[in-house]
Amino acid sequence: MRRRGGGQQNNLQATPGTNGGGIVIVKANTVNGNGFNINSCVVRNSGYYGISVNGASNGFIQDSKIGVDNSGTTCQMNQSDGIDIQGGTSNQIIDNHIACNGQNGIQLGSSDNNVIRGNIIGPLMGSCTFNGYRGVDIEGGSTGNIVGGTGAGQGNKISGNDYWGIEVKEVGSIGNIISGNSM
Repeated sequence: MRRRGGGQQNNLQATPGTNGGGIVIVKANTVNGNGFNINSCVVRNSGYYGISVNGASNGFIQDSKIGVDNSGTTCQMNQSDGIDIQGGTSNQIIDNHIACNGQNGIQLGSSDNNVIRGNIIGPLMGSCTFNGYRGVDIEGGSTGNIVGGTGAGQGNKISGNDYWGIEVKEVGSIGNIISGNSM
């Protein structure tokens, strides 16, 4: 995997069948745990999460393909969640295609004030298939997250996931806004 300047990472592919994640962002590996940018990446074939964010905030994951090839039509599965954010705040997941992941497309756990907008979460066409669990899973007391929106292009297209399109669960997972999505 390559890392380019400015915190931007592009064209990443894990070795198929490995136990490592595609991209891992942890608070200790960012400037004060803040400000990462994953832009225009293809993150696929990871033996674990496609992208794992642990305790980092104010980051962007945008315009990327996660669990699919660059065309978005062929599965290249990450074994667990496509994007997993644990203990992260104020991150933005915008305009990605997230499909063919073994578990959730996106999971937020104990994470607050994150924004998920303009994504395709689930199959688009071709041999691309569903995420193995939910499109979006919000849990662990996560609060104040926004999934979708009412402005042009803010809603997510969530379909074809094996379980629910969006699930909010567990005690304390309150104040999350879900609007303007198509399922």
